[in-house]
Amino acid sequence: MLLHLLRLPIGLLLSSFLLLGCGEQAISERPSQAPLHIDVLKLTPTTLRLTTELPGRIAAFKQAEVRPQVTGILKSRLYKEGSQVEAGDVLYQIDPTTYQSNVNSAEAQLAKALTAENNAKKAAARYQNLSEKQLSSQQDFDDADALTI
Repeated sequence: MLLHLLRLPIGLLLSSFLLLGCGEQAISERPSQAPLHIDVLKLTPTTLRLTTELPGRIAAFKQAEVRPQVTGILKSRLYKEGSQVEAGDVLYQIDPTTYQSNVNSAEAQLAKALTAENNAKKAAARYQNLSEKQLSSQQDFDDADALTI
């Protein structure tokens, strides 16, 4: 039984020797090749400075923004960028046409209101005279008098 167990490993060992022998014949049958060309490089030590350039942005620690307190079209800036400014300094010259048109409109509305007030006072005075003579109703006089307040 021991012989039967050893038969398989011995067979494998013999077959591997046969295969190795076949390989030697194939190597010896190859034609010889020309000598290999090898490039040679002589290395010398040098110092190399490593640098890295990275994109970045620098921002000031403290910033002061100068903004006008009113809206409008700027005609000119009266200060130099980076210069010292004090409280009350004139910094910008703003186009006055927008503000002048607002003033003109307000003056026209005031004139219209004063005229309406004057007409209401005259109408109230007329209705008072007519009411005293009993030529007008008390309701008409009250309506005209209410417009004068």
